[in-house]
Amino acid sequence: MKYWVVCVWLLLASVVPAASAEEVKGLYQQDELVANQSDSLRRKAASEALSKVIVRVSGRASVLGDPAVAAATADPLSYLEAYRYESTGELIVEGDEELPATRLVMSFSGVGIERLLRRNNLPVWPANRPAVLLWLVSDDLKAGRQLVELQGDSDSGRDVRRAAAERGLPLVLPLLDLQDKQALKPQQAWSMDQKAVTAASARYSSDAVLVGRFSHTASGRWLSDWSLLHKGEKSVFDADGSSQEQVIRAGLAAAAEKLASLYAVVSNGAAGGELLLEVDAVNGFAAWQQVVDYLQGLEAVQQLTLERYQNGMLTVQLKLAGDPSQLTAVLDLDRRLLPVSLPKPEPQLQPVDPAAATVPAGEPALPRLRYRWSR
Repeated sequence: MKYWVVCVWLLLASVVPAASAEEVKGLYQQDELVANQSDSLRRKAASEALSKVIVRVSGRASVLGDPAVAAATADPLSYLEAYRYESTGELIVEGDEELPATRLVMSFSGVGIERLLRRNNLPVWPANRPAVLLWLVSDDLKAGRQLVELQGDSDSGRDVRRAAAERGLPLVLPLLDLQDKQALKPQQAWSMDQKAVTAASARYSSDAVLVGRFSHTASGRWLSDWSLLHKGEKSVFDADGSSQEQVIRAGLAAAAEKLASLYAVVSNGAAGGELLLEVDAVNGFAAWQQVVDYLQGLEAVQQLTLERYQNGMLTVQLKLAGDPSQLTAVLDLDRRLLPVSLPKPEPQLQPVDPAAATVPAGEPALPRLRYRWSR
């Protein structure tokens, strides 16, 4: 009986020198195979497709249990903007029959889906997402340990790309050229040599490098364990399945859920609060407009009010859709704005006359952040 194990490693931006978030395309498009073009099958396929799109946009499979989301997936055609049929060479099983399959390609309303999530205080994961570099190494009884080629049309490559697309997770696949093979040996990847993996990954400037282990047992089951390190924290999860594809899907889904928990925005209405954001190095009107357009386009920002602009320093007041940490996480990922430490306030002198300290206090000062525009 053949026995082999695959190891994948995921280390996040804390060990990768540069961040390079990537905008994911096609978040609101999904296709399904159908046996014919009947209205009933189109509605059924649209319901399944809408469920996948909502999970992809929110980053959380658990949102499907929300009553409002369940009602939406029960009436999917109200969110369907366009669809078309395409011929395929594939087969689909209907009952005891194998029938020629037609691909139903559907586009859903991004505005409608995001409104559904926001109104029900559910997360929205912006399209700008961390890019994940994926190294795979296999251990085969006959071939030994080898780095797995993912660039071509191999089964592993197809499984990885499908799983990543399903969750809207941008992947970076190593070239496995001479430079890669010299920088990272199969044994180093197998032993999770952090120094070697980090050095080999540096050329790709990704936001993440992936970690896990899965094995094909003598009984035919696939078992997997995954580990995710980020900002000094370690998250672990495991999954098993009847195929390599199932455990790859489970591993990438768990990684996507963790990343979404960091970067998805949960709208809390007025509870999100306000803050002052100071942006330095805004030199000229063109840069001023770029900063304003960028901030207004962020999912975490509900409203922007211009406060002042002086000597290249733009100050804006932001009303947030969620917690301020969600805003700073997105800014750290995008790296268009680089954090700058605020100067420490000077100590206040104590008044000689105690009566001088009885001046009525005004409104509490808003929290203040300072960044530098890097474009």
